[in-house]
Amino acid sequence: MAISNSQVTVTTEATIIFGPDIDGAYVHVRSDGEVFLGRPDVTIGSGMKLKKDEFLSLFVGPNEILYGIVEADTKTVYCLATLNQ
Repeated sequence: MAISNSQVTVTTEATIIFGPDIDGAYVHVRSDGEVFLGRPDVTIGSGMKLKKDEFLSLFVGPNEILYGIVEADTKTVYCLATLNQ
């Protein structure tokens, strides 16, 4: 098992936060501001809200992609993932 970490600048357009990974991965995310998480068509109305400094842990399935979007400006999302290898 390998660990991957990244920082992603999320904008007002759907932005890839994690994925795809062939085996899937457990992903832990935190943001420096309000970000909405979801599918490629995520919006601020349909996404799951992640507030500033909240943590979220989830499994992102094989070949799935986690997206984020913000209402205005940009926010940084920090991502830590455990990858099967």
